[in-house]
Amino acid sequence: MKLREPGVCHVDVARGELVGATNRYIKTIADLEGLYEDAAAFRALAVELGASVVYEVTDFKPSADPGDMIVGVTRMRPGKVGREYFFTRGHIHGNANRPEIYYGESGRGSNLRMAKCVPSRSDPAPSATCLPTGSIGRSTSATRIS
Repeated sequence: MKLREPGVCHVDVARGELVGATNRYIKTIADLEGLYEDAAAFRALAVELGASVVYEVTDFKPSADPGDMIVGVTRMRPGKVGREYFFTRGHIHGNANRPEIYYGESGRGSNLRMAKCVPSRSDPAPSATCLPTGSIGRSTSATRIS
């Protein structure tokens, strides 16, 4: 096994990103089409928001080796489509034996796992949610909209 130097990243809380990330991507409201139950509310919000970012992900992958721990930061805009809060697209791991940790730095939200909701509140104190292997994770915002 080839040994490498450990990767080091810094979470810039004020900017909501991972400094030293190897990857960055954004999702606009248009990228989330078909995911929300209220299609009319979605269309109206898509016109209102245009190309505004709903969420952005920065992550660090130490290498392309299988089993490497990937570290990522997601910054999510608060908002709702109809009665649903904004959420990430979620993902399925290629290998089901890859556990995942979700840590909320600020705001309020939850982590959805399959059909179950595992609350992960980070207001007022930071908290973390551990998803067991084989889970499908999706994060939501839950900021009160006035």
